[in-house]
Amino acid sequence: HQGYLEALEMALGRDGHVPLSPVLAGGMAFGAQYALGAIEAAWGLDGPLKRASELEKSQPFKVNAWRLRRLYYLRQGDIQKAEQCKRQLEILYIQNSIRYFDGAQLISEFFAYSFSDDLLGVKQIISDIENMANRFNAWIPAVHFARGEYHRIRGDHENAFNELEQAIGRVEVARHLLWPYLAGAYVHALYEAGRYEDSLRHGRQFLDQAKA
Repeated sequence: HQGYLEALEMALGRDGHVPLSPVLAGGMAFGAQYALGAIEAAWGLDGPLKRASELEKSQPFKVNAWRLRRLYYLRQGDIQKAEQCKRQLEILYIQNSIRYFDGAQLISEFFAYSFSDDLLGVKQIISDIENMANRFNAWIPAVHFARGEYHRIRGDHENAFNELEQAIGRVEVARHLLWPYLAGAYVHALYEAGRYEDSLRHGRQFLDQAKA
């Protein structure tokens, strides 16, 4: 979060930073706004809607503005408004005739669904993540992660453990971006299955690995 704030200050020429060219500064500023908004949305803060309004002032960032609104409403549990944002996004995709990379948005939406135990939402997004994995091998851990959360939410603990263990085994410990979320999901799945001692033991192991 702090890094994106610093990038925004740099783009705007604040705090002693030398002002950048208008084109470069604008791109950096809008990019930082989107990144900050995505982080705030994940934490359920109110900032994303204001940032989306700023992003919408720039034609190239209108899609990101609606992505940010959709992510915010998903985290708030407002499915109706999230679907309205999705329809607006589909219109923009058609109008712009441009293929956008939805990778980062997919993970954010997956988290929004899984954190709220939205079984249908997780089920729907699994196919999108699988499509990404078919193109990029680096997405394979995310596929197992999404499947694991799907099984956890529906109460199929054994399949949840199997998928989450496969995901954990495919990422670098305490280094991969998904690792802390996978560790938390595995501990949570153990707890929900009533395996409290195992949950505590693995939680401590993951914490030790994170500190190493």
